[in-house]
Amino acid sequence: KIDGNRLMGLCTGKEPKLCEAYVSGVADAIAEEGPARRAWSVRPRFPKCQKIRQSHRARRQGFPRIGAARRIARPGNSPVEASMKLAAALVLTASLATPAAADTLLHLSESARVMVHPDELAAALRAEAVAATPAEAQAQVNAAMARAAALARQTAGVVVTTGSYSVWPQPRDASRAGGRQDWRASQTLELRGRDGAALLALMGTLQQQGLAMSQLGWRLEAETARHARSDATKQALAGLRARAEEAAGILGLHFDSFREVRLDSDRPHPMPMMRAMAVEAAPPPPPTAEAEDVPVEASVEADVVLK
Repeated sequence: KIDGNRLMGLCTGKEPKLCEAYVSGVADAIAEEGPARRAWSVRPRFPKCQKIRQSHRARRQGFPRIGAARRIARPGNSPVEASMKLAAALVLTASLATPAAADTLLHLSESARVMVHPDELAAALRAEAVAATPAEAQAQVNAAMARAAALARQTAGVVVTTGSYSVWPQPRDASRAGGRQDWRASQTLELRGRDGAALLALMGTLQQQGLAMSQLGWRLEAETARHARSDATKQALAGLRARAEEAAGILGLHFDSFREVRLDSDRPHPMPMMRAMAVEAAPPPPPTAEAEDVPVEASVEADVVLK
């Protein structure tokens, strides 16, 4: 007879190997008894109430019901065949009951930086005027901007754009007759190009015409910045993979895969710093701007699966 309490205790607990050995021994014992033995005597001998309780519990846990032995060992099958079917079913459910080892999830982050020589010079100048009325101030600014833009367009390789335009009242000057209020107007002229020498000479000429320098410096062109960022991202990902494998070795595990990888969003490039200005010299020499390497960074984060 099968000890049902022993069988359920082994197969629903954490002893799958003992369960398999026990079921195999029972199957061998049934096979040795010969065909004279009734096939359905394989089923466990439980009291009726205990049998129902065990059957319901096994169904909730995903195991075959206790009464399944009767259907497996129905008349028409040999005792050996019935016992082997029962043993296989119980061993399978015992193996499914054993939980798989949980994967180890490791969160890592890595960053990389590449230094790139800037290839574009950018400058911003402004035309300003002060007059008794807004119309007079704007007229003076418009004329100055027209002359400056026409001259800039004659320089090969220079991109010319106009910036913000502002008009505002000046504080009243009590020293003037009647405390007259003046108006100030201003507009920005933006220039950029790869030929630094030509652009610096142009800005010197515009300064002599009365435009004031507000910004000057070297920076990366958009395409150059994109390639540099791609290189930094590749280095960061390679460093992340190396750190993941190193951590797996220290923990006695193996690198399996990346579950999720996050790349940082594009950052605006640092605004160029003003290197030098010459505003009050007469005649003013052209400004100077020295280029230096620009850092481009990329960072990555990932969830790493270790086994």
